[in-house]
Amino acid sequence: MYIVNQDECVGCCGCVECCSENAFYMTSEERLAIDETKCNMCGFCAVCCPIDCIYDDGEGIPQEQPPTSIFSSSDFWSVLPSWLNVPFVYGGESVNGADCSGLLWGIYNDMGLYYDRCGTSEFSNNPHWFQVDSPLPGDIIVWPGHHSMLYYPYGSYDGISALATANGARSGWACTSWFSIAYGNPIYFRYRR
Repeated sequence: MYIVNQDECVGCCGCVECCSENAFYMTSEERLAIDETKCNMCGFCAVCCPIDCIYDDGEGIPQEQPPTSIFSSSDFWSVLPSWLNVPFVYGGESVNGADCSGLLWGIYNDMGLYYDRCGTSEFSNNPHWFQVDSPLPGDIIVWPGHHSMLYYPYGSYDGISALATANGARSGWACTSWFSIAYGNPIYFRYRR
């Protein structure tokens, strides 16, 4: 289970805001703790914690095996050109304008891989996405509450490393190092039917 290190926690409540399960509560000593009956072991709280005082004690719910990737490089390259240089529109999900999660949703739908659109903090609750330890091509990289992108380390489009993202004013390609510096360690998700 995930544990809050009480000696290091400063009570900023960043974890509370990230938790979609409302698993955090205040103890009688006015300290944050995690309700094990509500925690789904997604790990978003640990990623969101700015001082890294939340950790997995290794005794959590046994995890099922990750699904085999069904991502198709040929499908990806065939739908990608229509999604390049799409204007950034918060909440958008079309070639007329998209944010990062809308861009991913559009690319996946155009490839015939359907799921209910979700924001960056909602991938762990979407039944089509499975959290994995390391990404394969086509997996989603998520910085909860901040940003998400499609991982594709092979090839390039117009000479730029292939990571599909809505970045700034236009969608296109970016590298993960900037996002990791800005937002911390990401979480990886793989699509499953």
